[in-house]
Amino acid sequence: MNTIPWEEGIVRKQTLSYNEVRRVCQSHSVPFERANHLDYGITDARGRYTNFGFLLSDQNHEEIRINEFLSEGGRLSGVTLLSGSILKQREDAQRFLLQCGASGNDGTGAENDGDIHGWPLAAVREALTLCLLHHDFECKETTPVTVNVYADRMEFLSLVSLPARLTIRDLQQVGSTFSKSRRLRELFLRLRWIEEAGSGFSDIFVSYSRSVKKPTCSGSARILKIALPKLQNVPSLSEKIVSHLRTYGVLGARKQEEKTNAARSSLNKALRELVEAKRIVRVGNGRSTRYMPAR
Repeated sequence: MNTIPWEEGIVRKQTLSYNEVRRVCQSHSVPFERANHLDYGITDARGRYTNFGFLLSDQNHEEIRINEFLSEGGRLSGVTLLSGSILKQREDAQRFLLQCGASGNDGTGAENDGDIHGWPLAAVREALTLCLLHHDFECKETTPVTVNVYADRMEFLSLVSLPARLTIRDLQQVGSTFSKSRRLRELFLRLRWIEEAGSGFSDIFVSYSRSVKKPTCSGSARILKIALPKLQNVPSLSEKIVSHLRTYGVLGARKQEEKTNAARSSLNKALRELVEAKRIVRVGNGRSTRYMPAR
């Protein structure tokens, strides 16, 4: 016997409002009127609100939980529960996590000069979106989408329900478009919060392309876990040179080449630019040339 998907089932509560989802849709130039409800899956052909319609409504009782910890493995210092329309919750969670340290840096180091500077906003946004898309809202005896915020990492947790023979590793493949809620995925596409190609997981890893520490995606058959370490960007060649000179005092080009493992042409270019910028000082000529940090 065929059963209808949970999101298409009729919800018991039939007095619903959509102030928040209308605001979000309008801000993204996505139409949201009563005439759109059937097409979006908010109501059925008889005008009755569905479970998906309830998820979008202001009366939605599902929550996103954010736990803050004092330090790695430390005690819980605060809990924030976000409620209302699932679209509003995503916006509120992203805003809250941004205050916790997520940065506009895309992971290339362009904005922070290689310093540890929070979490890349793109990774936080994608991790949150993926947890919502894959969450099993049908299961009532479970915890909500949860974000644990530590001093050195964020962990995103979501209860998932995958079809037979599909694993969490499969979800990470570029082009994978599976989501627990077809209707939620369609709406996220309209809002341009996701791409048709299914690049969410790969976007997370790309945002850490220059970071020493990398994100991880793991879990069991029922739990999806995405861990985002705090950014620690790989220092540039120039930064390595300055750091070595501050440590050792005076070094020649050959010693710098050994310590940085850089090509001689790249090293000479970086040394010349650092001298011109007066960040280091050149002493001597020819083979006796040495470099020292600027005072």
